[in-house]
Amino acid sequence: MDVLKDIIRIITRNKVKRIEIIGQPGTRKSQTHQLYEGICEGKIERDEDIARVFFGEGDNAQIYATRLKRQLYKRLINTIFFIDVNQPGFNEYQRAYYNLYKNYAAIRVLIGRGSRTAAMDLIKKTLRKAVKYEMTELVVSLARELRMQYGIAEGNRKKFEEYRDLGKKYREILEVEIEVEEMYIDLVIHFVSSKSPQKHLLSAAETYRKRIEPLLPLYNSYWFKLYAYLTLSIRYEIGNDHHNALRISQEAIDFFESRPHLASKSAIGHFHLKMLSFYTSTKQYDKGEASAQKGLETFHAGTSSWFLILANTITLFFHSKQFSRAFSTFIQASTHPAFKSIPQEHRENWLLIEAFIHYLISIGKIDPAGVEGADQLKKFRYSRFINEVVVYSKDKRGYNITFLILQILFLLQQKKYDQVIDRTESINMYCHRYLRQDETLRSNCFIKMLMTLPAARFNRTAAIRRTQKLAEKLKSVPIEKASQSSELEIIPYETLWEFVLESLDHNFR
Repeated sequence: MDVLKDIIRIITRNKVKRIEIIGQPGTRKSQTHQLYEGICEGKIERDEDIARVFFGEGDNAQIYATRLKRQLYKRLINTIFFIDVNQPGFNEYQRAYYNLYKNYAAIRVLIGRGSRTAAMDLIKKTLRKAVKYEMTELVVSLARELRMQYGIAEGNRKKFEEYRDLGKKYREILEVEIEVEEMYIDLVIHFVSSKSPQKHLLSAAETYRKRIEPLLPLYNSYWFKLYAYLTLSIRYEIGNDHHNALRISQEAIDFFESRPHLASKSAIGHFHLKMLSFYTSTKQYDKGEASAQKGLETFHAGTSSWFLILANTITLFFHSKQFSRAFSTFIQASTHPAFKSIPQEHRENWLLIEAFIHYLISIGKIDPAGVEGADQLKKFRYSRFINEVVVYSKDKRGYNITFLILQILFLLQQKKYDQVIDRTESINMYCHRYLRQDETLRSNCFIKMLMTLPAARFNRTAAIRRTQKLAEKLKSVPIEKASQSSELEIIPYETLWEFVLESLDHNFR
């Protein structure tokens, strides 16, 4: 069912209103079409719904349902080829990409059916545009077909050598594209399921940097440059080298802006997103806002990248203590219809942002009154939040740290001091087991500061006295110099400690 939903999402988003295959137009809605509409409208969510809606409770209902699903799947695959790429939502490169690969599918069919004359004509037309739009893999395949045609079928040495040389040139480009793509994946795979510090990758990342930098002036293909710049960006990010991270991101933006006919818009937006994060870490908030605005201009509202820009913008507002603007931006994101469909790998970050929004409201740092859409903010349920923590608890040195801190903050705000005391031993054990390395020094310091509160009997003056050394240690390693991922501090620990002290009074508990 997930596969069907995914294809239907693409078809519906691109305004393919009808499943209508050439040669089978039909005027009466078939069961296949009814199933399509049922999934679109959310009336059919599971495989069991198909059997129930169309075939009742009969013994063979599930068999018939499976057959109907298969029929719809085949129709949907065929329908993909009829998406109108001339709609405003497609840029020049996207139109070329879909049209040229559609041509390539037709070429394979023509060759398979023995229609080489028509195939060669289409290959030549497709090849010219594939070269223009730097579709390296497609150029290699098409040049190979023409090399064979002129070498074996026609015996034309001049043309054979022309396409042989073209194929060699683009095979070399393809090889370096694949090489840097593998380098990028080898690094980024560690960040997909964990936000824990990844200092152990620095050696490999530095090796990749030494390999990539001499290649940068030699190859200018879109995909080589994209993965090369992404890999270099990760290298500097892991090494906490914000200066070079910003430099390489700006260099990437300059390169892609010089090639407007390519799919550069998304690449430019991605590097603005990176610059937004780097500017936030280095407290260059005005520049970060400018990067955020440029990033938002490159992505359509409701896309994953658009939500990522908004999430990082909220973090910037948290860091610069612009809490009302953070709230307005959260409402902008959370009230968008696509918010419910945010991918799983990004959902935990939004869960944390939402929890911090509610925490800031509870301590009076955010006033929802007068903010358009604020009435749609979900009521915060502490028990639900705790249950959701379990889902992400495997990332012991990543987001789980932030979940843990939020639990303590809410208990302190609600003055449930007994529950804070009850958790002290288990949290101290957690710190001892997972937060002992320099990579998590800031988190370790802050959690230890929170854990001194029971000994200070939740008295503000005593808490300040008992945490003085820890506070100095935290201050000595600011976010911009810390080894741990800046994403873990959605709100800086120094700011959170101010709020904790404000919530305490001068009475002993």
